[in-house]
Amino acid sequence: MNNKEFIYKLDQIIHKLKDDYSLRPIGKENNSSALWGKIEQRLLQRKVVHLKRWNYIGWSAAMIVILIGLWNIQKEDGSHSTVVSELQIKTLDGERNSFNLKDGSKISLYPNSSVTLYSSISNTVDSIYLKGAAKFNITKREDDLLKVRTKNFDIHVLGTTFIVEDFDSKKEALTSLIEGKLAVDPVANNNTKTLILNPNEKVIIDKINHQYKKQEFTQDDYLKSKGIYRFEHITLRDYILEVEEFFGVSIEISPTLEKERYTLIIDQNKDLSEVFKDLLKIGKIKTHKQKNKHYQLTK
Repeated sequence: MNNKEFIYKLDQIIHKLKDDYSLRPIGKENNSSALWGKIEQRLLQRKVVHLKRWNYIGWSAAMIVILIGLWNIQKEDGSHSTVVSELQIKTLDGERNSFNLKDGSKISLYPNSSVTLYSSISNTVDSIYLKGAAKFNITKREDDLLKVRTKNFDIHVLGTTFIVEDFDSKKEALTSLIEGKLAVDPVANNNTKTLILNPNEKVIIDKINHQYKKQEFTQDDYLKSKGIYRFEHITLRDYILEVEEFFGVSIEISPTLEKERYTLIIDQNKDLSEVFKDLLKIGKIKTHKQKNKHYQLTK
């Protein structure tokens, strides 16, 4: 490709960037217009060549850079790659968000998480940096690997369905494979060999001791793949902390109840009222709404 053809190609990419991303909000939990607003604002603000507006001076400067060669941008994960665009999507406590990429791949972002999408000159998202947790359903790629990276994992994907959980607040990081095949590099030990995951297998990293292990799915893992989180013999205090983070609420609990233990679930397909129904049924624990998003538990 000569310089003229290259400049024409890049011009097409820039002016059609929003369409090329094809990030389509889906699901009842989303506010589509609000998300599109965030995406449009992010696309205007994030760097294509570190310029916020394409004025005449900016365009000329960009063309000079292009003619010299492609520019190198440092990604959030610390690696370097030729990047044309970068887009970040976040959720807060209690928020969940699902969206599609142009190739039909689906990313379901869990509460209090973020993904940064990096696209190269080919207009395809080829690298993702995750903070928190997400479920990925990646459309099969013939030869172009998608790389998903977290603080503790490097994951190489051709086409598959898997879940990654890597919260800074948690002692363990987890990658679980539901369908397809994954190549996983645990960052915890630089000397490890790449692990190949088959369906119904997972890798757990102990972030405190910098150790990792590969295991087959348990019954709880099967439930988690369906969006159901089961907590066995958990203290009520620890369970409520999970509920608060998942639903973005504040729950006051009596000190006399904190150490009581139960086996409970959080179903991401149901709302907060189901949690309170389970507490009443299993532990005869009553819920009192104090104000917006603030509750109190008593017996």
